[in-house]
Amino acid sequence: MSSQFSNFSPYHSYMPSSENKYRPYAHRHPLDSPNETFNSAQVNKTYLGNLTDLKTLDLDDKLTTKELATYAGIRYLTTGLVFPFIVSETLLQVQYLPNDGHIIDTTVEDGKRHETDDSDEPEFYNVSLGHNAQAKHNSEGNLRPAHMLPPLDYGVWNTIQTLSGHPMEGWQSLWKGQFTNWLHDLGEVLLQPSIETVFNDSFDLYDDTIPLVHLEKALPNVMTMVGSHVVTGIILSPLEIIRTRLIVQSSSPHYKKYRGFFHALKTIIQEEGLVAFYWSYNLFPTILYHALNPLIGNTIPLVIDRFLNLSPSDSPFSYSLAELGLRTLQLIVTMPVDTIRKRLQCQIQNPSASRLETVVETRSVPYYGAVDCAYRIIAEEGGVRNRRSRKVKTERSQRRKKSPDHLASDQSNKSWWQSWGVGGLYRGFGMRFSSYLVVFASNMIGGTKDEDEW
Repeated sequence: MSSQFSNFSPYHSYMPSSENKYRPYAHRHPLDSPNETFNSAQVNKTYLGNLTDLKTLDLDDKLTTKELATYAGIRYLTTGLVFPFIVSETLLQVQYLPNDGHIIDTTVEDGKRHETDDSDEPEFYNVSLGHNAQAKHNSEGNLRPAHMLPPLDYGVWNTIQTLSGHPMEGWQSLWKGQFTNWLHDLGEVLLQPSIETVFNDSFDLYDDTIPLVHLEKALPNVMTMVGSHVVTGIILSPLEIIRTRLIVQSSSPHYKKYRGFFHALKTIIQEEGLVAFYWSYNLFPTILYHALNPLIGNTIPLVIDRFLNLSPSDSPFSYSLAELGLRTLQLIVTMPVDTIRKRLQCQIQNPSASRLETVVETRSVPYYGAVDCAYRIIAEEGGVRNRRSRKVKTERSQRRKKSPDHLASDQSNKSWWQSWGVGGLYRGFGMRFSSYLVVFASNMIGGTKDEDEW
């Protein structure tokens, strides 16, 4: 019995591969490829067998430790290259950017009409701490603090420039939460294959390293794959919440709530309890996102092969085009869920806890779950009218020429498809889709070269 489990590790099956003819690669981790230097047996021996006595590590174990550290370092550096785009996209997703029907104040006090849309001017926000008297009203009639960015309505790249140029943020803010994101990535690499292996062993399925397209019956493996991603997502959800809050919070020392990952973890547990991590409004969108994303993404080759009957060798263009279309479909389906879960992650669960001062405007009234969040985004932020940052001068001049009666008449004449829209759920869509186009172009170039060489 002891020998039967002697080779167990988070990367391995419970049974040796020789005892399971259906899983010839049972002891192989997805990272164990000719291009990777990790070895599962060494990882097992290093981190399980010699965990209590590091002095007993032999030469191979020391090499493995060095390789793992090298991989972690490379992962941290490569994450740093793209993290400014992650920060920018997150700020766009959590930003509360209501349409004109919610930002125009048509109330009349003392015979005077009050308009509050002037706060959308970008030059207004070039203020320093201590000039709070210059702060004007935001879309809800409250004072917009000086540490808050202007409304971001131009895209990911413009958001990066705006954030890096803000006097209280600067270019350092482009890497807020990178350490937490790095921990999350490493945890996902270690946990997800291990959990999938356990699921496959439990149901005596084929090896999880065999591509789904080569399996005769892929549905059971798809289910265990999706299940492992969901479980991993739930386990690592505290890191996702902390990462989002670190990105969204203000960098000003007067408003900064969390000093870093460990301080954020301690503060959230003290103020909101563990329920904020595992049993809150975040649970449902977390499960939904981590189920849909791998389900669509990992089954794309299977769908193209079995339903579209396309081969990358026989029809490289058609195959790449189909892959681009399915990747776009994945983005269309998962991005609203991602936006909703990030907004819910910013909400403090305990009303008595200290406020999270954000660098972008967020909705003052909390959302009451994923469905309510989706409804509020569509109803309050969607529609063709939400372009005030780009046409602020034209719109302001037109509004000042109109009376409150005319404005009310214009709002009542709006059709439902003009008043509602899903644009608020897809902020940052252009950047991601552009990356898909780059991959498509590179596949076309690579395929052409292969054909010439053949």
